This record gives sequence, C-alpha cells and structure tokens, in this order.
Amino acid sequence: MADSNPHFLEALRDRPRRLQRLAVLIVVFGAAAMLLYPLLGRVLQDPPHPEAVEEGLPPVDRALLPVTTPVPRGPLWRERAELGKRLFSDPMLSPKGMACSHCHALDGYATLDRPRSPDRLGQETARNIPSLLNVALNSRFGWAGDLRTLAEQLDRVLRNPRHMASSWEFALAAIAAKPEHAAAFGQLYDGRIEQSTFTDAIVSFEEALATPGAPLDRYLAGETGALEPDAIQGFRKFREYGCIACHQGRNLGGNMTARFGVLGNPFEDGFAEDPGLYAKTGREGDRHVFRVPGLRNVALTRPYFHDGSVSELAEAVRKMGRYQLGQELPRKDVAQIVAFLEALTAPPPEILR
Repeated sequence: MADSNPHFLEALRDRPRRLQRLAVLIVVFGAAAMLLYPLLGRVLQDPPHPEAVEEGLPPVDRALLPVTTPVPRGPLWRERAELGKRLFSDPMLSPKGMACSHCHALDGYATLDRPRSPDRLGQETARNIPSLLNVALNSRFGWAGDLRTLAEQLDRVLRNPRHMASSWEFALAAIAAKPEHAAAFGQLYDGRIEQSTFTDAIVSFEEALATPGAPLDRYLAGETGALEPDAIQGFRKFREYGCIACHQGRNLGGNMTARFGVLGNPFEDGFAEDPGLYAKTGREGDRHVFRVPGLRNVALTRPYFHDGSVSELAEAVRKMGRYQLGQELPRKDVAQIVAFLEALTAPPPEILR
C-alpha cells in the first residue's frame, strides 16, 4: 500500500531535513535576540542623553502632573471659600487675637519670611512656617506628617495653646456674634454655625490656594519654550540623584514622611534637634522623621527645613545632597537643580489676587 503512494514516502524522508532547518533558524534568531536585547532595552527604557537630543524632558518625565485650577466641590464652593478666607484672617476667633493669617500671611505666599512661627506671646516656636499654597494636594500635614486631613490640622492649630489658644465653643460663639459671619453662614450653610461648617469653609479656602501656571505646568501643557535649558537639565539631575523618590506627586512632596539625615547627621552641623514624628508615636524608628515638604513655589517660600535655619535655596540643595544622598553635589548641578526649582514658581492663586 505504501508503494502505491511514493509522494507520501518522500514527504516522510524529507521531514527530518525540514525540522533541522527549522531548528537552525530558531537558534539563529534566538542568538540574535539575545545580542540585541540589551541595546533594545536601553532604547525603550533609558531617557535620551541630554547632549544627544534637543533640549526637552524625555518622554518618561512627561508623567509629571501639572497643578490645575481647583475644581469646585459643589455649587456654593467658591462662596464658601471666600467665607473661609475671611474666617482665616479674623483674630476674633481666638481669645488671644491670633488669626490663622498671623503666621500664614496671605500677602506672602501663605507663610512668613522668618525662621520660625511666632506664638501668641510673640516668642518663636520650634518650627518653621510651611506655606499653605497647594496644601490641598498633600495627604500628610504638620511637620511630623502625623495628620492626614486638613480638618485635623485646623483642629490642632485652633486648640494649640501656643498658637490660637482657642476652642470650638469660643470660635463658634465669636462667629455667631459677628453679623456678617452669621449672615454668610445663613446663606451658605442654612444658618448652621458648627464645627463641621466652620471647617468646611476653611478647607474650601485652602483648596482654592492651588497655584497653576508655573513654567513646568506650562511646559507639560505643551508650551515647549516655557522651560529654560538649565531648568530641563536641573530636572534630569533632580531625577538622576534620586530627589524625586521623596519629592514626587503633583506637589513634588507632601504625601510621605522620611528621615532627615539618611546618610549623615544634620543635627551635628547646626540644625536644631527635633524628634520629629517620634514625639507623636514614641517609636524609635520615627526619630527625626518629618513630612517631606512640597516644592512648589519653594523659591519664594524661604527659609527652609523644619527649623528655618537655611535661607538660600542653593544651600538647601547642597545640604540635602550631603545628608540625604551622602554626596557633595557639584556647583553646576546645584545651579541647574535650583533653576528647575525656580521653574515651580507660579502666580499667586486667584483667591488671593
């Protein structure tokens, strides 16, 4: 029966040769893929070398998110934010005459150009005054980073004996006794003057403190000329040194805690001793742990660090390199990183203009 089908026998005899040729092709292609994989991986994954391409952030860096105009949470959000602004600046809410704006000056990027915040007696407290601009983009609050909401932050400051030294009962009674405040709560909160509505007004105001329009934001929106070459190189250095591991997210910080002094002891070099988060938790692992500050508008919100001991941005960059990275950064790299940080400066928020 097999003799009657010679083509079938020929196909059987030819099959080993075809399999051999297929095996050779597989080996050749496999070897080629192994040789090309490292090169292909670099092309797909590594950013272009700055000297080899036109000036611009590589595609991997375009994942940065710009700050945008605040989106109203409801139909009365803007009016409630304006009410919050008035409450923020009202010293009558504290028995000691301390308004929120006493430390977070609304004509000074919501901070003060002084090392540490003044208490109700005019004496300096232990820590620097963080800016409130873009504060609603954070997920951790206070220098220790132990607070998780703006409402918690407000409650702590209002009742802190060294700050407003007030109470909810006193603040709410002061609002009710002031006709313009009482009328506003009548229009915006159905007359409910209580902790929740007071908090909502203040938080609405803080949400309105976003600052879109920085050169980086304009660049990310497609305005390719918005960033100077030094700022672009500065971001490359910022990323390559690893600064972005902590200063990340839309606010370039404000969403995590980190130890100050990872690769060096800053407290032996003039920084004020501060236990950081340890003072709240008692855990040794939290000693010298602080909230990572957001970097937007950092060029205009000096001085820097928890104790406000550094007044120049370039010096702050050098000290971060020394204590967090274990490196003495070259002068050129520091200048370019500063150029990038200056590109995070935006106009004041609309509600403050």
